[in-house]
Amino acid sequence: MKILVIAGLDPVGGAGIVADLDALADLKIRAGVIVTALCAQNSSHVASFNPVSPEIIDEQLQMVRDESEPTWLKVGMLASSEQIERLGERLRPWRGRIVIDPVLRTSSGAAPLHDLGIDALRQRLFPLAALVTPNLPEAHRLLDLTEATESPARLAQALFDRYGVPFLVKGGHLAGSKIDYLYDGALHLYEPEIPGLRAHRGTGCRLASHIAGDLSLGCPLIEAVRRGKHYIERYLFENLDRPHPPVFEE
Repeated sequence: MKILVIAGLDPVGGAGIVADLDALADLKIRAGVIVTALCAQNSSHVASFNPVSPEIIDEQLQMVRDESEPTWLKVGMLASSEQIERLGERLRPWRGRIVIDPVLRTSSGAAPLHDLGIDALRQRLFPLAALVTPNLPEAHRLLDLTEATESPARLAQALFDRYGVPFLVKGGHLAGSKIDYLYDGALHLYEPEIPGLRAHRGTGCRLASHIAGDLSLGCPLIEAVRRGKHYIERYLFENLDRPHPPVFEE
């Protein structure tokens, strides 16, 4: 097994684990999954959000490892500080082989993680990451900035300086050109190949999973991000006519 995905389940498949698996299928990668939350939602609203207990997450991880040891992990939505504390212990063997796509708030206003959970994420999981992929509001929150005034390039470097791991700050919330910024000790810009595309629900899940997949195949980080961006633009272009109301921010 190349990849293990740890994330929430969206029953209509627009985001979360189903979107993750779809992105990895583009690379012909077989993945295992651990479900962190059962979300009763569709493309227009969230009805309920139901976290999975840390004990059940433990059991899922053990069953995966008994079957086949994954080489890389992709971590998406986490639903409690207790989950994160448990995973912070269990995921240490994959230090430097984890891509984290933090989900701090949905566009409907729900917050899967409150302050204690965000603090645990920063302290327990970020040090294990090969890459963290926040959007602009998440980047500001992770730096404890109350106003969204910093440029994505400055945010990416500030996040790297604070947490000591590479950050890809996604520019989908920007007006105009949607440039993403990777900082891994140096700044790398990823401009859109197809102008005018609009990110929608599930885009962030797909991007992080595709990057994790490319890393598991031996791609260097800079190239893995480029390949992930190319996949996302192709996916968005091929789905221009489909309605994708944003529930989870990407």
